[in-house]
Amino acid sequence: MAIFVNASALIFSSFLVKIVTVGTNFMTRRLLGPQLMGVWSLVQIAAGYMASISAGVQLGAEREIPFYRGKGQPEKEDHVRRLMFTTSLLEGVGVGGVFLAYLLRHFSEFPKALALGFIYSCSYVVLQRILGCFITAFRTSHDFVFLSKSEVLFACADLLLIVPSCYVWGFRGLLGSFGAGLLFRTAFWAYWVRRHKKFSYSWYWSWGEAIPVVRVGFPILVGSFTWQFLSSADSLVLARTLGVASLGFYSLGSTVARAVSDIPTRLSTVIFPRLVEKYGATEDVSALKSEVVLSLLALFLFLVPVVLAPAYFGSSFIVRRFLPTFSPGIPALKLLIFGSMFLPATQIPAQIFIARNKMWGLALMELGVGGAIAGSAWLASPWGLSGVAAVTIAGYAAFFSLTFFWVASRMMGRMEALKTYALLMGGAFYTILLIRLLDLVVYGDRPLGSFSSDLFRSGLCVLLAWGGMLPLYWKAEQTLNIRQHLSRFLSRKKGTA
Repeated sequence: MAIFVNASALIFSSFLVKIVTVGTNFMTRRLLGPQLMGVWSLVQIAAGYMASISAGVQLGAEREIPFYRGKGQPEKEDHVRRLMFTTSLLEGVGVGGVFLAYLLRHFSEFPKALALGFIYSCSYVVLQRILGCFITAFRTSHDFVFLSKSEVLFACADLLLIVPSCYVWGFRGLLGSFGAGLLFRTAFWAYWVRRHKKFSYSWYWSWGEAIPVVRVGFPILVGSFTWQFLSSADSLVLARTLGVASLGFYSLGSTVARAVSDIPTRLSTVIFPRLVEKYGATEDVSALKSEVVLSLLALFLFLVPVVLAPAYFGSSFIVRRFLPTFSPGIPALKLLIFGSMFLPATQIPAQIFIARNKMWGLALMELGVGGAIAGSAWLASPWGLSGVAAVTIAGYAAFFSLTFFWVASRMMGRMEALKTYALLMGGAFYTILLIRLLDLVVYGDRPLGSFSSDLFRSGLCVLLAWGGMLPLYWKAEQTLNIRQHLSRFLSRKKGTA
């Protein structure tokens, strides 16, 4: 029941956050255009890579904190948490400082807007590392409801900061307001934690305690870096082969796909601390089978089908109606939305790699698939944005399949694993084929009509898609007892009102 409450809070808040975030992104695109949004995509990729450079203490702490809680050792739990904040601050300042010194020395070698964005990203990395520590601390303390509420607040704050700043100061306004939003998040969480005495983030260092966490976290760090490569390989190849403006078109689809995938990803966020606690208490991976299988079924049979249809038809409608300059990116956008089905699902079996300290195997898989995506994207670039998007989602599906069968082989028999995989992929491809059929038959690639008629057609496609997915919902209800959990949740809410 607790998992259902936490997952419901995170998923609902994530839905609200993504509506606001995508709205902010679309308004920013309308103000800045494809060229500058392509530059902004490269700035975000650079910041992501910088954030991945560390000794791995923060990532190791996400496993070690619930592990020690499961072992009943609160003092070690507190030490690991404080160690995480200390090392992340030092690493953020160090990495940001080194990159800043390099940029100042080679500033003239970059286009002016890109160089300016890279300079701002050096400050982003410090704040993002500290924010990552707070998120890890909240997750491992099961403070998902507070985390959900604060993320809604931050999304609204970003909307109020970024859009007016872009309107007045253009690209510089985007860079400054994004940094101001990160600073607001950090200050708010630091004040709230101190006021409510949730946990300590004071300075702490011990080589004896840091080294074991690094041993756990460094392979996860390598995995995080390779994951960053896996999720950005297509964009990097595209920028290199077709130019920054093409990346601006393509990044529209990447942004929407990330927003869509983040909603079901919250389910893996909720179950991960529980998986590690349970594994810390039993050290038996087969005991985790129920949580893993049920979570994957919830994704493929319920959460993703519910989210995918409005994202697919709604984003197409909004881009055609309000962002016509980005219309060349619509075919790739549609394909990348389908790819958002596989990325969140991959996170659940990946948690088992982390729980069992098998992060090197996960990192090698990510590196291999990321390299395959990069090579395939390079070969597919003559077919334009859609060609790159197609090979990218094929790579995501392959990565999910690899991680699933590795985990399933250690939890269940071969036939049970094949049946489970067939059920999951059957739900995925049924959803994809149904939405594509409705797109071709009902929605179509017609010229823009009146606002009301286009809106009606988009809404009709969403309703027809939801209706066509009733067999998936029925299977999900049979397996997961969603109505029963929802009834208990609502009764509990009424009882506390």
